[in-house]
Amino acid sequence: MNNEVKLQIIDLYNNSKYTVQDIANKFNVCKCTVYNLTKKFRNKDSNRSQVVRDNVFKDLSNQDVQYWLGFLSADGSIFGDRIALSLKKDDEKILIKFKEFLGNVNIIYGIYKKFGKEYPYCRVAFRNKKIVEFLRELGITNNKSFSIKVNFPITNHFLRGLIDGDGSIYCGKRNCVRIFSASKDFVKQISDLLQENNIENHVYLRNNKKVLYDIQVNKNSEVKKIIDFLYNNANTFLQRKYYNATQIRNNLMKHLKFRELA
Repeated sequence: MNNEVKLQIIDLYNNSKYTVQDIANKFNVCKCTVYNLTKKFRNKDSNRSQVVRDNVFKDLSNQDVQYWLGFLSADGSIFGDRIALSLKKDDEKILIKFKEFLGNVNIIYGIYKKFGKEYPYCRVAFRNKKIVEFLRELGITNNKSFSIKVNFPITNHFLRGLIDGDGSIYCGKRNCVRIFSASKDFVKQISDLLQENNIENHVYLRNNKKVLYDIQVNKNSEVKKIIDFLYNNANTFLQRKYYNATQIRNNLMKHLKFRELA
């Protein structure tokens, strides 16, 4: 049983419409498996039925909406009438912002076990059929990893959410901003957005176990451009990636000043 199936079982248990027997039948497992999973992962104090009643994503001109659409495009899970976002415990602060954005939801805390090690995580999951349908109309579906192609204007806020969800801002000897996707159409949309904002980027095809596209901005002058683009007028961001971006920009500015003095 893979981890996504385990999380789906936990989410369905938190939805009071489903009995343990219903869930066991749905996933072809015994009832004790459902009990064990929910005991290990579920926050016992959480509400079993979390519902977001309004479509908080409908105002596409809102920068927080754009940001969270980007984050969900990268790291969200959509199945049935449910939407979930799971992050490691260290990134709890950004999930608290997501909770505040949504309104009437709780954060679920748990432990993810892999190869004998324990990894604390936090998770927000909620039900809203209209939101799921709305996201589908935007191009964000349950199999988005391979098929995503959004049909709304992509902004710097969307891109920042996308990178916070499943990209990287690397600060080191070779500064680099990277975005990953298995969807060729989506990669073109992102690359075109960068080109339109005069940011040079390169797309690499990684083909190991599965096809994966890797968009890279790795020239210092272009890295500075994308950092300025990402954080222009930004009020929501993942703190650790913002810290790396700030370090890179400060170092680049010092380097430029040194060159001017020389």
